[in-house]
Parts: sequence; structure tokens; C-alpha cells
Amino acid sequence: WLHGQDGLVRLMPLANADEVLDPALALLRKVHETSAFPYDQSLRGGTQTRGILFDRTEPELAALRHAILTTIGNYRDGLPAADPAHPLLRHRTGPWSLAGSWSVRLHGGGDHHAAHIHPQGVVSSALYLVLPEVGSGSSEAALELGRPPPDLRLDLPPLEVIAPKQGHLALFPSTLYHGTTGFPEGERVTVAFDVMAGKAQA
Repeated sequence: WLHGQDGLVRLMPLANADEVLDPALALLRKVHETSAFPYDQSLRGGTQTRGILFDRTEPELAALRHAILTTIGNYRDGLPAADPAHPLLRHRTGPWSLAGSWSVRLHGGGDHHAAHIHPQGVVSSALYLVLPEVGSGSSEAALELGRPPPDLRLDLPPLEVIAPKQGHLALFPSTLYHGTTGFPEGERVTVAFDVMAGKAQA
């Protein structure tokens, strides 16, 4: 009921990906050149952009944001019916807005995200712009959903493992712990964000 219903966890193609991904990636590569490792976040290696990414004014990011919002609408259309007791589905028919957005660049050799949650959102997501080459069926560079962090001392496996696809968004309830696995070489560039119930504040 909480996380296992069909449609709650999805890997979806980004709307208009052929038009918006390459320009956004070219810009984000420049931004990451002056970005630093954030010591107070879930990253274990790599760089993360500063501030709220979609507050920036570059047209490449405006186009990417529009494509993401279109894809979120498609995700929402495929959700189960509204449920007033469910932390996500109780907001199925109300207004949604983006709350926070950032880009992460990880490198081979062990960079990854430790398991964490985003308590302010109802839906969390990662859009995959660049992915390292991994073998078919490999667990490298994967997104693990539902595995608790080590400091909780709960030796539980993930509820689901998503093999990322370039130009796709992983969308899932923000109540799920999520983290990533490392990879030996290459890079992994994502844009992440949360969806909040309610209208964006002016």
C-alpha cells in the first residue's frame, strides 16, 4: 500500500529529450567546473551545483524544467486513485510544484549517494543525462530504493533497484530511502529535484 502499488515507482522518458538534453548538459558541465563537493549532503564524492538549479535564468535550464514538468504530469496521470490516507496519493488531485533542484556529477572509483530521504517532498526524482557504461544486469551505478542507511543498523535489501537510462527520469515517493551504487570508471551526471504538494511560493 505504501510503496508497492503499480505506478508509484517509474522510470520514464523525458519529454522532448532530443531537444533539451544536449544544451542543458553543455551548460551543466560548465557549472560543475566551479562546483564543489558538498560535505553536508548524501554525496560520497563528486560535485553538486549550488543553490536551486531552476532558479537560474539560462534558457537551456528553462527548457529542461518545462520538459520535466511535462513528464511529471505524465507520471501523475499514471498514479493509482486518490487515497486520503496515503502520503503521496492524498495529494494526487491537488496542485504540485518543484521544491529544490540541483545537479550532481559523480566519477568512477567509488563516488555514490548514501541512502537518504527528502522529507519535504511527496515525489523525488533523478534525471539521467550521462551514465557510465556497465554490463547488462550489472548493479553498478544503479538506484536503490528502500534500503535503509547503515547507521540504522538494519540489514535490509532494497525494495527495488532501478537500472538508469540516459534521458529518463526515475520518479518515486519521497518516503522511500534512496541511494546509488558506485561504478569503476566513467561519469554519471544527473539533475535531481523534489515535487512538493501545493503551489510554489512567490
